[in-house]
Amino acid sequence: VPPETAAPDASLPEAAGDPGSDHRIHDHVPVWDYENPRYARPFADDRVLFEHLPAGLPREEVTRHTRLIVLLGAEDSETFRHFLRDRSAVVVLLEPDPERLAALARTHRPAELAAGNVYVFAGNVFAGSAALHDLVPAQLFQAGYPVFYVHGRVERFHPRYVRRLVEYFEILFFRHRIYPIGGQFNARGLPLRNIERGLFYDQRVHAYENIAEYARCGNLGIIGNACRGETAILIAAGPDLEERIDYLRANRDRAVLIAVNNAMPMLLDQGIEPHFMVVNDNSLAVAEGMARLPRLRRTVLVGHCLSFLGGDRFPQKFVFDSYPREVFGERLRLRLHGSVITTAFSLARHLGCPSAVLVGAQLSSENPWSFSYAKGANHSLRRTEERPPTDAFPQFYPVRTPFGETRYTTLNFRDASLWFLEEIRNSGIECVNTSKESIVYGPGVRFERDYEVPATGNLAACMRAVYAAPPASMDLDRVRDYIDGELAVWRNTAGPLAELLAKPDGELAAVALSVLEQCDRSGITYLVQRFEDFNNARFHRLVFTSGDAVAQVEGLRYFFGYARRMAEGFVEILERQRRELLGE
Repeated sequence: VPPETAAPDASLPEAAGDPGSDHRIHDHVPVWDYENPRYARPFADDRVLFEHLPAGLPREEVTRHTRLIVLLGAEDSETFRHFLRDRSAVVVLLEPDPERLAALARTHRPAELAAGNVYVFAGNVFAGSAALHDLVPAQLFQAGYPVFYVHGRVERFHPRYVRRLVEYFEILFFRHRIYPIGGQFNARGLPLRNIERGLFYDQRVHAYENIAEYARCGNLGIIGNACRGETAILIAAGPDLEERIDYLRANRDRAVLIAVNNAMPMLLDQGIEPHFMVVNDNSLAVAEGMARLPRLRRTVLVGHCLSFLGGDRFPQKFVFDSYPREVFGERLRLRLHGSVITTAFSLARHLGCPSAVLVGAQLSSENPWSFSYAKGANHSLRRTEERPPTDAFPQFYPVRTPFGETRYTTLNFRDASLWFLEEIRNSGIECVNTSKESIVYGPGVRFERDYEVPATGNLAACMRAVYAAPPASMDLDRVRDYIDGELAVWRNTAGPLAELLAKPDGELAAVALSVLEQCDRSGITYLVQRFEDFNNARFHRLVFTSGDAVAQVEGLRYFFGYARRMAEGFVEILERQRRELLGE
């Protein structure tokens, strides 16, 4: 049964009788069965990141695969005692009834539990003042993927509790261990090996191209509460966006319209300029899409410091976060996770909006095999022939809505929706979702297709203050020193690499591995992995696994050629920024 998005119902009353005296391994389809299997063994040494363990695997065998054991039910069972004794195991114990947890604690001294690496959570963990994902330490998942053992009592009387927690912990594993590899950070760098990782190439490009932008962009901090009392309409690029155009047109002067970058083509095609556009994706692909936007008269850009900031297309721009902070100072950060719609919500919160309306924020599809967006969005559609669900990749992940419909989504969007719901719940902001097909439902979010926005009459004045915000201050001497320092780095990279590539094979081979090691330590290798069409798998095969000296030299020349061109490109960007900002 797909997990549900709504808040859990009250638990069933526990009847007399023992429904099961032990914890048993939970037989279900883990969320990573919907992930690309190439990420299961992403490392050069062929370590396993995740797998689907058989339900009948003996306890003694489980910790040979993963050390993270999640027990649902505070019972002094044989399984609990086994993993408490197994010092290699990291145990998470969850119990819906605090009194039962207290009873278990009386049978085991605190020192015994602490020595056994036991993390304990009790009661309704989804209703606390802190989000559960903030209470579960990320380093917990360094012990491996979670394997679940459920006590018969909990399985019988708290089935929804079991479903929600199993999904939640598996999504947290996805967040902390799978997404950093399958997302844009490392997906082009497989197989992974031990190198220094900082900014990836697209981020470095934008970090340099945005140097002059810092002098033009306003300080987001000074427009805090600028729209106090105004309703925000948050516009995502879901496939139902076109159906909501009339609603947006009717409310564009009654509410603060905050659109994500992907929704802009559809909105502009319909003659709607939102008040704000937000972008936090750092990829060059998103930059290419934004570069096709026309010059706008009304829309204010709020962009991440490592994203494309739109050139002269926007009448006013604000940058959030800063890189590097020691040069550009500490700037306001917006809380975001997984989807740019979370950034739109954070902006509405910063502007002082007491309520938010979600439009086009479905984060899901009705089709298990394809995902669609609003017309003009900067995403390609995944299309396959229609066939029944298989509960395995490349099928999308199933999620049950509160309206009884099963929708399908990516693991990243499921993660984003869970994070977003916790953010909404703890914000105190009234949130209305206009789409029944959305998976963004839970405490603090209700459905109302045609929510009537209360007009205050103050919106135009609010926006005039936003447009009039001055640029943020900059220390130009410090920025000049930063540009000159970065220019020296990349000139001193491009020149020696050109000299190295000019050497005969024998001379190159004698020093190339030492130079490669320097590139590994300095972050150059990580940057190259996303540069142009560089193929890291080919490079790794030639240099590290071919066992052939000629092939190794071929692979090293392949790598150094890309690294030299990349360094030369950075020099060009920095020289252009120096001229633009300093007039030199």
